[in-house]
Amino acid sequence: MAQYITGFIQFIESFNPWLMLVIAILFSTVGTICLKLSDGFEKKKPIIGVIIGYSIFFVLINIIFKRLDVSIGYAVWSGLSTLMVSLSGVLIFREPLTGKKALG
Repeated sequence: MAQYITGFIQFIESFNPWLMLVIAILFSTVGTICLKLSDGFEKKKPIIGVIIGYSIFFVLINIIFKRLDVSIGYAVWSGLSTLMVSLSGVLIFREPLTGKKALG
């Protein structure tokens, strides 16, 4: 099992770090959406999405930071994640698009 995991990580490390960052951002967003859907962990099925989304995100971000500067990678991740979560709030959860949210 350890050989399989090591081989998989080596395979993932061969990808473009910017592409991996975009994929990591998508998994982070999925985890955050599922967190909202879990309704404070009252609903159990979305918790699976939280665990999977954030787990894949953390594995990818660990690999990404081996190849990208943390300052650049973190800035891109935080900005695009904020955008994705804000958009999902408006589009999925029908939250109002306020001026502060649009500027943020």
